Amino acid sequence: MKPLFSLPDILDLEFLFKRDEPRLEQGDDTELRRRDRAIYIATGLDVSAEPSTPTLAGHWLCARRQEYQRQQLPLPGQIWQEATSLSAGLLLLLSLLAGSGLAASFLRYDGTTPVNVSGFFAIFILVQLLLVILNLGLFGYRLLRQGKGPKSVLYTLLTRALARLFTSLFRRSQKHLPATRRLDLQAASGSLQQLRQIYGNLLLWPAFILLQLAGSGFNLGVLLTLLAKISFTDIAFGWQSTLPLTDLFLAELVRWIALPWAWLLPAEWAYPGLEQIIGSKIVLIEGYWRLTSAGLTSWWPFLLCGVLIYGLLPRLLLLGWGSYRLRAGLKQLPCDSAAFRQLRRRMLTPLVQTEAQQQIPPPAARQQPTPAPGLRQTALTGSGHLLIIPDELWDLCPVDLLAPHLAELDKNSPLIPLRHGAIMESSGAFLDQVSNTLKAHDLAGIVVLQEAWQPPIREITTLLRHLRWIIGSSSPLSIALIGKPAADKPLTPVQSQDLTIWLKTTKALADPYLDVFPLVRN
Repeated sequence: MKPLFSLPDILDLEFLFKRDEPRLEQGDDTELRRRDRAIYIATGLDVSAEPSTPTLAGHWLCARRQEYQRQQLPLPGQIWQEATSLSAGLLLLLSLLAGSGLAASFLRYDGTTPVNVSGFFAIFILVQLLLVILNLGLFGYRLLRQGKGPKSVLYTLLTRALARLFTSLFRRSQKHLPATRRLDLQAASGSLQQLRQIYGNLLLWPAFILLQLAGSGFNLGVLLTLLAKISFTDIAFGWQSTLPLTDLFLAELVRWIALPWAWLLPAEWAYPGLEQIIGSKIVLIEGYWRLTSAGLTSWWPFLLCGVLIYGLLPRLLLLGWGSYRLRAGLKQLPCDSAAFRQLRRRMLTPLVQTEAQQQIPPPAARQQPTPAPGLRQTALTGSGHLLIIPDELWDLCPVDLLAPHLAELDKNSPLIPLRHGAIMESSGAFLDQVSNTLKAHDLAGIVVLQEAWQPPIREITTLLRHLRWIIGSSSPLSIALIGKPAADKPLTPVQSQDLTIWLKTTKALADPYLDVFPLVRN
């Protein structure tokens, strides 16, 4: 099955999402909602059929690309595709020339001293084989880590040291910056972590594929040069070593090395026998009188098959594996992050006007993730949402009043209210209550109601981290913002600067599945 999105598609989607962020931060998304609703209507999809989010995103991407094409503006996906194709061609050519040049210099034969088989095997076969084994070892280690296997002490120490170094540099860089610039920097750092969490190693596989392509080109260059030398020149091969290796031991070692291709070729072609090994041994102090013509010409099939089997073939297999993992990752792309959920709401919901005002509260402090001990994780597989309402809004904002505004999240699904911040209620008791409620009602996500005019302090960010830990890394978690309640109107629009602060602060949490939106739209 062909993946719905390619890497250029993902780059274009993320770029277009970022282009829309300034309007979302200002709370002025009327034009975005009008544009995306028009795109949905133009697709002719039936809303009663519940079109999937990837399908909606695919139609939206096509429409936005046509808009950029009319303006003759390039998108990152096109630039990435052209740059990747050019890089792959250049890398293949350069690696081919590098392998050919290195092999040609090593295979230079002046008619007196035979080419050293030991050196050729070590450089062009053994080193590459060790690199392949290292790659396989890293793959195995990653599988163990995913399966909660034993951790490497060295890897753990290096990871912690790099994390502490990055944290220290990050904090020092913020000392001389104003509060707004620090918040922008935290939001940018959170955005990068969000991309890593959403796509994982998906964006690293192209680099892996290019490296295997370079390795394939290098081995192909070595093979072509070796074939050319053998075909058009008279070249002799011999072996020498200071180590006390016996002829019998080397003959047995060569036989074992040639096992992958020995079944396919005649014995005299697959590898040199004991007599050929004795007749190709170079002992400098004795001269070349022991060398035989049969021994000097018996090594080239072994070297040719060695480069092919231990050099080129593993690189081609790793190249195919990297391409397969990239396609598999693209097929499994869930498209359920907050940006995709917002796009879905804008496309499927009729346009509603919004208003915004101006006010700048102080930014909230950032806190490192510290999940509360004893929390129970709950898998969310049902429908509906748990609605967490602060104690001061509990009487002002009943569920009946909030439900019409939350219909965009999940139509015809229940909202289970839960009071938060009551007097004498501990944080642990409230989180236990959240876990029990989620389990009892089999819900799909959590919505937290907040007053946007109050800045997101550490208590709020800590609560969000704990809720995220309870429901898992990719379950829907939303913050519905309202303005300052009036005496006769508890639900008021959110001021634009308040929304900006909340969006940037929550973005610093590096949670790609956390959705922040104004509840009321005029």
